[in-house]
Amino acid sequence: MMRYRAAVAVTGVFFAAGVVLAVLAALGASPAGAPQADGTLLLLIYFAAILFGATLQVHESDESSHMVDVGDTAALALSITYALPAGPVTPGVSWVVGVSAAGLIGGGILSGLMSPVGLSAVVGRALPRVVSVAILATLVHGRMDDSEIGDLLRQEPGNAVAVFLLALVYLVLLLEAPLRAEFTDRETESRREAHLSALRESVLLGFLPASTAVLIALAQPYLGLATLPVLLLPLAFNQIAVRRHEELRGHSRQSVLALSRMPEAMGLVRPGHAARVARLAVRIARELDLGRREIVEIERAALLHDLGQVRLAMPVPSGATVLAAPADQEDIAAVGAAIARATGVLDAESVLIEAQSLPYQHHVSHVRTIPLGSRILKVANAHDDLRTGEVGGLPPGDAHAALERIYLGLGHEYDPRVVEALAETLGAGVSGPGTGAAEVATP
Repeated sequence: MMRYRAAVAVTGVFFAAGVVLAVLAALGASPAGAPQADGTLLLLIYFAAILFGATLQVHESDESSHMVDVGDTAALALSITYALPAGPVTPGVSWVVGVSAAGLIGGGILSGLMSPVGLSAVVGRALPRVVSVAILATLVHGRMDDSEIGDLLRQEPGNAVAVFLLALVYLVLLLEAPLRAEFTDRETESRREAHLSALRESVLLGFLPASTAVLIALAQPYLGLATLPVLLLPLAFNQIAVRRHEELRGHSRQSVLALSRMPEAMGLVRPGHAARVARLAVRIARELDLGRREIVEIERAALLHDLGQVRLAMPVPSGATVLAAPADQEDIAAVGAAIARATGVLDAESVLIEAQSLPYQHHVSHVRTIPLGSRILKVANAHDDLRTGEVGGLPPGDAHAALERIYLGLGHEYDPRVVEALAETLGAGVSGPGTGAAEVATP
C-alpha cells in the first residue's frame, strides 16, 4: 500500500507540474526557457495525464471496469485533439500512439508496485486501448490535409463536429471490445462470456469516456491545455473511489477464504475439499453459461458450503456429507447459511448454501424452489466426496466411478442438466450409469 501511494504521489506531482505549465501557457506567462503551448507541450501534458491515470488502475479484480479510467480516456482525447487557441495542431500519428502507449504501460508498471503484475499483463491490458488510439489518430491526424474529416474539423466546432467525433470514438470503442476480451483473465468465465461482457461494457459504459474525450477535444481551441486536468478531475475522483471499493472487495474475499478453512483446520473435512469444490462448481457454472456475478456467488458459496460442520456434535466420517443422513445435511446447510448471513455481506451466498442439501425432486415437485447455484453445489460437493476419499466403497481417485454413482441419483437427488454439465466439464462423454465410457479426466 505504501509503495502504491508513493507511485501515485510521484505521478501526481508530475501531473500537477503539467497543470501549472498548462495554466501558465494559457495565460501567456510561460517561465523563461519553458516551451510554448505547442505540440510538444501538448504531448507532455497528455503523457502526464495518461501516466497518472494508468497509475490508478486496479489489477486485483477482473470485475472492475477499465472503460472509464483516467489514463485510457486521456489517450482517447489525445487521439482526436485537433486544435489549441493558437491554431490547429497535428502531432502526428506515431507521436500520439507512442505517448499513449508509454503512459499506459508506464502507469501500469507503477500501479503494479502494489501487487505483483507481470509486464505481459500490463502490456495486454494497455494494447486494446493503444490500438483504438492508433485507429482514431490515423483517421483524425493522418488524413487532416486531404480528407473530408480534416475539412470538417477545420470548421468552427458545432453540433456536426461534436456528433461526428462522438459517433467515431464510440464506434471504435465497440470495435475494441473483442480485443479487450482476448486479453481478459477468464478465470471465472468462458471465452464467449468474456466477449459478451466486454461488448456489454462497451455499449453501456463506452459513452462516458467517448463523450469526455470529445468534450476535451472541442474545448481545447478555447481553453487550451488547462482543459485536460479540469475535465478529467471528476474521472480521477471516480477512479480513486473505485480503487478503494476494490480494496474492500479484496478484504472481503480474504475473509471468505479464512472462513472456508475453519472446517479443514478443525479436522472435520479433508484438506483442500472446499477449494476443489469451488473450482469444480465454477467450471460447471461456466459450462452452463452463467453470468459473471452468478459465478462469483457460486464460488464463494462453494468455499463456505461445509462451514456448518463446525457445529456438529458428531463429526461426519471424512467430512463427506454426501453420505450423511438427510437431516444432518440440512442442519449443516442451515448452520453454514446462518454463519454466512451473519457477516452481513453474504446474503446471496447464504441462500445457495442453505438450499444445497435439498434433493432435486423437491424442485421438480414444487415443494421448494432450489436455486441453480445450490444444485451446482450439491453435484460438485458429491463428486469431490466420492472421488477423493474411500466413500461408499469407491476407490479414491476414481473420477469415473464417482460420476457413475452420481448418475444413480439422477432426477431425484441431482439436477440432470447440472450432471450433464459436470460430465462435459470433465470430458467424460457419459450419458448414464453403466455405459462403459472412457475414464473421466481428473480435474
